[in-house]
Amino acid sequence: MLPIPSSLKNQIKLVFSLWKSEDRFFDYTKVTLWRRIKEIGKRLGIELRPHTLRHTFATEMLRKGANIRVIQKVLRHSSLATTQILYSSNTG
Repeated sequence: MLPIPSSLKNQIKLVFSLWKSEDRFFDYTKVTLWRRIKEIGKRLGIELRPHTLRHTFATEMLRKGANIRVIQKVLRHSSLATTQILYSSNTG
């Protein structure tokens, strides 16, 4: 199970409320999904891309105290140095 901060739960609910019920959510090509995420961001008035979601997820894991090696595995980084770039940019 993935822990989701309560502040993020309301945003997720909003995103799903903007998603048309006849749309499929997980059965998209990469390009189509990228476009849909960008469209949702536009509706929310923010610049949103799949990579933004990936970084947000990793940052939240860091803030919640996840081990850097766990984050490396989740992000599928082959090098810990790549993950540490994220870590150093979010710890100040």
